[in-house]
Amino acid sequence: MHNSYEVKFGLKEKPFSLTIILKILIALFILSFLVKLGSSPLLEIDEAVYAEVARESYTSGDYFSTYFNYETEFSKPPLQYWLLQISYSLFGINEWAVRFPSFIAAFGILSLVYLFGKHIRSSNAGLWACLVLCASPGFYSMIRDARMDLTLIFFITLSIYGFFIYEIASPEPALSDETRLLRFTRNDTSEGARNDKQNNGVIARSKATKQSMFIFYMYFGMAAAALTKGPIGLIFPSLIIFAFILLNKEWGSFRRIKPFHGLLLLILLITPWYIYMTWRYGLTFLEKNIIHENFRKFLVKGIYEPNPGGHLFLAHTFLWYFFPWWLFWFYQQYLWIKNRRQRSEDRGQRTEDRGQKIKVCLLSSASRLPTILLLWFYIPFVFFSLSKFSLPNYLSVVIPAASLGAGIYIDSRKGKGIVEYLFSLFSIPLLIIALVSSFLFFGESLDTFAYLLISGVVISTCFILISALKKEFFITKVGMILLIMMIQLLVSLKFQPILDIYKPAKPIFEAIKSASKGDYEIGFYKTRFFQSLVFYTGKKLREVGSEDSLLQFINSAGERFVITESEGYKGLSESYKQRLEVMGEFPYFPLSRINYSFLNPHTRKGVVRYIVLMRKI
Repeated sequence: MHNSYEVKFGLKEKPFSLTIILKILIALFILSFLVKLGSSPLLEIDEAVYAEVARESYTSGDYFSTYFNYETEFSKPPLQYWLLQISYSLFGINEWAVRFPSFIAAFGILSLVYLFGKHIRSSNAGLWACLVLCASPGFYSMIRDARMDLTLIFFITLSIYGFFIYEIASPEPALSDETRLLRFTRNDTSEGARNDKQNNGVIARSKATKQSMFIFYMYFGMAAAALTKGPIGLIFPSLIIFAFILLNKEWGSFRRIKPFHGLLLLILLITPWYIYMTWRYGLTFLEKNIIHENFRKFLVKGIYEPNPGGHLFLAHTFLWYFFPWWLFWFYQQYLWIKNRRQRSEDRGQRTEDRGQKIKVCLLSSASRLPTILLLWFYIPFVFFSLSKFSLPNYLSVVIPAASLGAGIYIDSRKGKGIVEYLFSLFSIPLLIIALVSSFLFFGESLDTFAYLLISGVVISTCFILISALKKEFFITKVGMILLIMMIQLLVSLKFQPILDIYKPAKPIFEAIKSASKGDYEIGFYKTRFFQSLVFYTGKKLREVGSEDSLLQFINSAGERFVITESEGYKGLSESYKQRLEVMGEFPYFPLSRINYSFLNPHTRKGVVRYIVLMRKI
């Protein structure tokens, strides 16, 4: 494995450490994630709901109960809300504070992925895996949307990492061959192994002490994941670990992972909140939080939206969610399958030679790596594919495993041929998307800086294609990373502000704030409920379903504002219109359902709806 890469400057050649180059790229990516992180209004529905649940608990001082629109909200456990409340206390109640915990969780995931790669292969493998993760569209989109997924991924990754390091790998990435024998001798009950343990007792005890904290990571990660998003936080790590032990027939692992102590820790961490909520709200809480939000959503079609693509929805969604790195991930799986027979032969070797024992031990640990990553990827993937309800962000659970697989492939320098050439061609659709979006869909956003980014996209694409032809595949991969980084900056700096125009909640709040004396109520009449408006106004919003209810609402004392769609306003009788003053119309489009008709400026007007804000005269 090469430790440096030669970069030419004029007539001189300066060796740049590959590790330094990768670290610089990761630092640039992390900084780019912060660009305008808090400038965009909240996204309906999930981000707005989570932000408001945390705000109501924070302002009321009732930190253990969960409310939305000043009514009980039982859909999710409290950990994400607690993190948001900490952020509110540091930064105030605003969009930056809402998204900052997601950024911190993303940073934590990158740290764990790096450590995972460092332990199982090398520091560079971990860095490549981090870059792959940063340069995947799915990971980028989660950072810009304060859902619970990144927090869930962090704790699931922590749990799997703790198990893998405790049971398989060394807790120190650069141990000598002698200390790496600990796991081998721990499973060997022969007299020679016992003598070896006695002779190396100090090393063994020191390493065992360091390893003990990793089993804590495993169970703590499960508990925190369960307190973030419910039972799946327990189900996925448990299934992955249990399946791994069964497939490898490591029956002693069940004893070594101390299941009794782990179960006790899980009970101590998870059950207090559930006991409190059940005591306070009764079985209604359990029915909503456990039965409805988990089992019914998984088993019953139509609880929310039906799975838009059936059971294959996540399969084709993954191709863009992890584009273009899925090529390396799937090819690495092919290489693992191809070499499986050889690894099996290596595991079957037994010799009394100490040096050969070390070799067999290391090969045994390395051969288990594909199993843990494949289980980590396919168990959640199949689970969610079988569900009656699934969303693209459900893939977030599997992309750390896919990123590690792709990072291992890149660091191993395998397959310098058709795979790398095909990978370089993936830059062409990215270039086309960037150019079409810039000049056709979002042409009004172009300025000098936008043109610089577009130029960078074109130059990066040229470097990718030329370097692939010259078989400089390191430059090909770095060029792809820079290309994706610049496209992400284009989205954050230039495209997102245009999309924000079609989020009406914050402009409506600002219009109400400028016209109101402060004590007012808001009613929604024959239009969708904007969850983020509860966050911005801090008021309980009412849904008005009929004209009689509307009349009763506007006849009540105090300031009254009515929100409806343009069609709803046109359908009102003249007597109602005379009692209401139109304050403005605000364009709206559900950005979670973005499509070509909306993106195309020539057809956009036909699909955009307008929200009318009215005030009682």
